[in-house]
Amino acid sequence: METEVKNKMKVKDWYLSKFKELEACMNGQRSLPIHDMRIAAINALSELNFPTNKDEEWKYTNVASLLKEIFSLQEEVLDLSQDELDEFIYPSLSSNVIVFVNGVYNKKLSSLDKVQDGVEIMNFSEAIGSNEEFINTYFAKHAKFQNDAFTALNTAFCVNGAVINIKDGLITEKPIHILNISKSSKISWTSNNRNIVVVGENSQLDLIESYYSLDDGDPVYFNNVVTETVLAPRAILNHYKVQSEAEKSYHINRNFVNQESNSVYTSYAVDLGGNFVRNNIDVYLNAENVEANLYGVYLATGGQLIDNHSVIHHANPNCESNELYKGILEENSKGVFNGKIIVSKDAQKTNAFQQNNSLVLSESATMNTKPQLEIFADDVKCSHGATIGQLDEEALFYLKSRGVNGDEAKRILQQAFLSEVTEKIKIDVVAERVDEMIIEKFYKGYHN
Repeated sequence: METEVKNKMKVKDWYLSKFKELEACMNGQRSLPIHDMRIAAINALSELNFPTNKDEEWKYTNVASLLKEIFSLQEEVLDLSQDELDEFIYPSLSSNVIVFVNGVYNKKLSSLDKVQDGVEIMNFSEAIGSNEEFINTYFAKHAKFQNDAFTALNTAFCVNGAVINIKDGLITEKPIHILNISKSSKISWTSNNRNIVVVGENSQLDLIESYYSLDDGDPVYFNNVVTETVLAPRAILNHYKVQSEAEKSYHINRNFVNQESNSVYTSYAVDLGGNFVRNNIDVYLNAENVEANLYGVYLATGGQLIDNHSVIHHANPNCESNELYKGILEENSKGVFNGKIIVSKDAQKTNAFQQNNSLVLSESATMNTKPQLEIFADDVKCSHGATIGQLDEEALFYLKSRGVNGDEAKRILQQAFLSEVTEKIKIDVVAERVDEMIIEKFYKGYHN
């Protein structure tokens, strides 16, 4: 424990020293209100401790290995060949793509020259200079950093990230794709990208947020991402997050979602890659007649850790939330699901459903699941549940008796298990890509 504390102090001191270097490069930004927020965040970080297993929210997720690493702040603009880029672009969705390589915005690789009227897409640092009022309105207004070291770290150091603003009364013609690609470099790097997504009144957006790696080589890297998502009255946002990071990478992602009256937010999260993955999503239903849907799939092999934490805050009456996460764990992998639904005393007529189902397919794999309900209203319909099991032996025997070999039979049953979630993906090319990635991971596991 003493060594762990020393490592944390070393990491914290390093970040504090790097903030002074960042300030020296900010030029005119130091006079902007955003810099006051950065200073508040770095001051908060200096007082906060990084979490340990003694913290209830991190009970099953140990950050010690992450805190042993000293990552450089990535600043290098890396190019990719067209073939490398095309591997991650959906053929029918090649416009409205904003590209980050090792966390750094790449204007050359992005496709933002034919953006629909009423749609704004830009890099975070660009938005600070060209749309200061927008940044001041939304930056760090929903992502609270005062009690979370990783959110404070992001708030202090964010330079890159996607800023998306959909004007009122607009149904976007094509999805917007935030494409994050990692590529081997000479340094162990970290990025603290900040995304701000605002969907205006009576508007609708399909958003794809993806994380891919060109290779699994050294060095390790750390993506520490924070997204602030705002839905105006009657806005609709379908948010597809596909994560397939490198085998040695660290990935922490926090999404703060704020919904106004009659809005609908739906999240589809797919986690396949990474060595250490932690997702937090906090959804605030801030008015009546709001709907939130959270769907997730996770597939962990080797020594992977995939941790999904969610909190849905029902603060007003006549709102609905649905949550379904399904995952498969093999070999020495570890999964965590902690889902909390909070229903305040004023949130009468709440309808909330939550379910987590996992398959644990080896003796050395583990799954820790904790669905929670905190209900302070009396006229509600709320349910939650969790199951942890193995493949159906009778179904497996049936497939084998029909001439299907053992590995293929397992793949069929595993894919059928996940399909309850994957079939909900509404964009066909995304659904097809996800199915291909899942099959590829099954195949790789069978042939290691």
